[in-house]
Amino acid sequence: MANERILIVEDHPDAREMLLEWLEAKGYAAIAAVHGAEAIDLLRAGVRPSLILLDLMMPIMDGWAFMKEATRQKLLGDAEVWVVSAVQALRAPDGVNGVLPKPVNLDKLLDLVRRCCGLKAHGVGGR
Repeated sequence: MANERILIVEDHPDAREMLLEWLEAKGYAAIAAVHGAEAIDLLRAGVRPSLILLDLMMPIMDGWAFMKEATRQKLLGDAEVWVVSAVQALRAPDGVNGVLPKPVNLDKLLDLVRRCCGLKAHGVGGR
């Protein structure tokens, strides 16, 4: 059975809530952290996502520091990490699988989620 868990690491409440609600409506189990340190705590506590959607510019612990620490502590497991950022001129952290620019293209995001987490036939609203 596919792991349908997705971790969203995003400090902007509107963007975070939109992603949570949209993913849950598609049938996936989404959980969110408001910065990298909170995401590290979730991973340490045993959250094992298949996909991590990572903002870069966040307070307390940004995306680069998150990747460095999560890699150092071997917390990423088999999860793919995709940067979701409006800042395209910045270099993505080492170890990420790819970048989705903001505003997020929901069709591309759904394709990524399905590839990482499995196809959900019962998602609300179809594609």
